[in-house]
Amino acid sequence: MEFSTNLLFKVLPSIASLILYFVDTKNAYIESCTDFHKSLTMQMDLGLNFLFLIYFFLRFTASQHKRRFWFSLYSVVDIFTIPPSFVALYLNRNWIGFRFLRAIRIMNIPDILQYMGVIERPRSIRIVQLASKFIAVWFAAAGAAENSGDFFCGFRNAHELDVFNAIYFMIVTMTTVGYGDIFCKTYIGKLFMLLFLIGGLAFFATMIPEFSNLFGSNGQYSGRYRTVKGKRHVILCGHVTAHSMTTFLKDFLHKDREQVDELDVVIINKKIPEIEMEALLKRYYAKVKYFVGTVMNITDLQRVQVDKATACLIIADKECADPDGEDSANIMRVISLKNFNQRIKVLLQLLQYSNKMNVASIPGWSAKDGDEIICVAELKLGLIGQSCIVPGFSTMMTNIFRMSAYKTKPSQEQIQIWPWRELYHRGAAMEMYLEELPRSFYGKTFTEAALICFKLRVMLLAVEMKQFDAENGVHRTVVEVAPQDDCIILCGTRAFMVCSSSEDAKRVKYYCSICYSELDHLTESQLRRMKKCVHASEIDNVRDDKAFSSHQPHDSNLKQALMHLVEDDTHRPLLNQQQSENEKGNSRNSSNELSGDENMHNFDSTGMFYYCSPRRIEDVVLNTETLRERRLAFRRQGTFLRAPLSSTSKNNNNNNTDETKTTFARLLPTHPINFHDHVVVCLHADSTSPSIGLRNFVMPLRASSFKRSELPTIIFVTNLKYIENEWNTLATFPDIYILNGSPLNPYNLKLINIQDCRMCVIMSTLDRENADTYLVDKSSVLCTLNIRQIELKSAQFMSTFNILQPSSSDFNQTFLNRIKTLTALTIDSNVQYVEQ
Repeated sequence: MEFSTNLLFKVLPSIASLILYFVDTKNAYIESCTDFHKSLTMQMDLGLNFLFLIYFFLRFTASQHKRRFWFSLYSVVDIFTIPPSFVALYLNRNWIGFRFLRAIRIMNIPDILQYMGVIERPRSIRIVQLASKFIAVWFAAAGAAENSGDFFCGFRNAHELDVFNAIYFMIVTMTTVGYGDIFCKTYIGKLFMLLFLIGGLAFFATMIPEFSNLFGSNGQYSGRYRTVKGKRHVILCGHVTAHSMTTFLKDFLHKDREQVDELDVVIINKKIPEIEMEALLKRYYAKVKYFVGTVMNITDLQRVQVDKATACLIIADKECADPDGEDSANIMRVISLKNFNQRIKVLLQLLQYSNKMNVASIPGWSAKDGDEIICVAELKLGLIGQSCIVPGFSTMMTNIFRMSAYKTKPSQEQIQIWPWRELYHRGAAMEMYLEELPRSFYGKTFTEAALICFKLRVMLLAVEMKQFDAENGVHRTVVEVAPQDDCIILCGTRAFMVCSSSEDAKRVKYYCSICYSELDHLTESQLRRMKKCVHASEIDNVRDDKAFSSHQPHDSNLKQALMHLVEDDTHRPLLNQQQSENEKGNSRNSSNELSGDENMHNFDSTGMFYYCSPRRIEDVVLNTETLRERRLAFRRQGTFLRAPLSSTSKNNNNNNTDETKTTFARLLPTHPINFHDHVVVCLHADSTSPSIGLRNFVMPLRASSFKRSELPTIIFVTNLKYIENEWNTLATFPDIYILNGSPLNPYNLKLINIQDCRMCVIMSTLDRENADTYLVDKSSVLCTLNIRQIELKSAQFMSTFNILQPSSSDFNQTFLNRIKTLTALTIDSNVQYVEQ
């Protein structure tokens, strides 16, 4: 109803009145004696003004602010245009006057077009709004330039201009060109032009940059992706920034990846790329295409050819303040993609492990068809937990799966750096590849195959085989990491290899025992020239299933191996022979040797993790006063110990060192908690910090593959209110304790004997909303430096003890171990502040 009223009383009559104004300025003077009954334009204009008057009173009646109504823009237009029409009827004179103000009604056109559905996209709406404002001000100013002359001169110096010349004059003046063929003659016109040049130029100057952005840069990214025959494309959406894309594209488009030349990356994002992003797009201009849009819009999905895409990757914002909200937004993107095309392969990145269950219920989601979920917290914290057991594990896994290049440096540069760094960078440049083993490997053991690969400058890690399950009638894929000699390579076996490039991996794929019978004397040039030979082609032509069937294990053996795999027991799943009786006996004995603390009652329902009855969080919070008293007792006993040791050293230099260590050990205070070889977690968080899923960190440290006595004690140094939100997921894990306090306080770390810990993990959930992205790691960096200071102070204390007791070298070696730290950083370059 409101739209119909606006269309009936405002837009259409205003446009009609403006057209009548153009006609009158072309065929008549500004003011003339005209018979109303003979002038069709005056009659039509009077009828339109009746509508304007009715609409004016309707708006005045409905207005809640009567005084403010009189000063609104459209009320001023009506006040200056409606009365002259009735006065002209009374005086029987036609005065064009202020009828040019009806051009301001043109600014209502965008609202009408939106209601009619002609324009829907934000860019189109904004363009029409700017264009309507420009035209309205332009036409209105053209009508006010020179009309009736100066009133103080009796209107005798009027400079009458038709519409075309008036508009031409305003354009020439606004652009500061000023040809001079048309100029102002009246004083009122000159005064108006002075004011208009000040206000009008400022008005148009603010519109020009926005017009430039709408028609210039955005037009470059508003097109449609054109598919090329023989090329595939991957769609990338979600949290797209220059920082995240730099790392992704450097690894994804690495030259060692197969078929990288046949793949395009299509980025779709709502934001126009900034300068850093544009520089990145220019660097990968042949492989990366950028489009402004969103996957939530069907039109944008059609623009990027989602139905023909190989896969779609959804990237999450790892530094967001609301991880659950970020996951919900990415899940909605999955729903939009699957609703458009259920067959598209989606790789979803989530921040919280708990949000995985929300994805499984999406129609069209199928893990069998390649859809995958990558949980950042699960992957990151799981690697950190594994690194507490095996130091350097996370670094090794990252280097294996990350693509990087290694450049051999000249001998002069190698002398100036540490040798171990050169070896590390060389190893970090290696990646993992999966290739099918050729026929020359068939029938060989894993050890023999690994030796051949080593001579080809490749390291063999694992093998993958397909075995037939006779019971279910399906083929199953089994992977074995470094199996024993009774694992025989069969036809169709694929190998997981670590090498420098894909060319090195191809050596194993094209290896022929006939052409290269002697591998010990192969030169580097021969290795580089190794290609697919004639024998391999002949073998491919006559390839059948005889080799596979000849080495296929019996049904009993296969059933036994698959049973172990189903029960999550991957102990030698690829063995082609049954276990010997000695091995069966050993495995039986090992299962019977479980002590009372290590039986199945201490495991959870899955049997994969240690379990204890749920504990309250108040029961695991360490008492700071008790820890302080024990620390003071420790220092008093240390002072008491040093005095007799020094006097003894003066009286008898041949004192027995074993007796000294025994005396010191006897005086050491004991703790109710094992503050030795424990894991300290310095977690910077507050009550408003989002959960990060600490359960994923604890699970590797509580795996059932360890003995009960091998489980390290875990102590969280953090804000108690924060960890209360995650305690329900940690309450069933044994030997977990909490110290309520700030990890930045060195005294808190000394209370739990950080000098004797197995690993100190430093993480932070603070500063995620910091405007300077390089400061998001400041809490972690400062905590790491504080721990370094604790090491230095401990070293100074023991140096003083060495002066008093020189024969205590064994004691120093025991108590002066470097504190092993594992710091989680958001920005890679911030590692320079930690490695000082």
